[in-house]
Amino acid sequence: MLVVERCVLAREDAGGVASARDERRYLDDAEKAKALAAAALATCRRILGPSHPDTGKYLRFFGQISMVCRFLGDNVATRAKREAAVERLRG
Repeated sequence: MLVVERCVLAREDAGGVASARDERRYLDDAEKAKALAAAALATCRRILGPSHPDTGKYLRFFGQISMVCRFLGDNVATRAKREAAVERLRG
């Protein structure tokens, strides 16, 4: 959850504007957190079972971090498209 908070709050602190480098770093952090959340969820399901409350907690976290990855990934893709268009216009 700390990675999620850091990614989202850093974007809000910057007024929604972050550099491409920052966006890639946040996306990398979020993707690492997503991989850890997936591993934790799989372990919880295996050890505690699918209906255990802790399994539900990890499932919710995995969903949240997945949404953050999509959010950051979409912004990186959009920024890349904007920058490519600017380069084409500059000639």
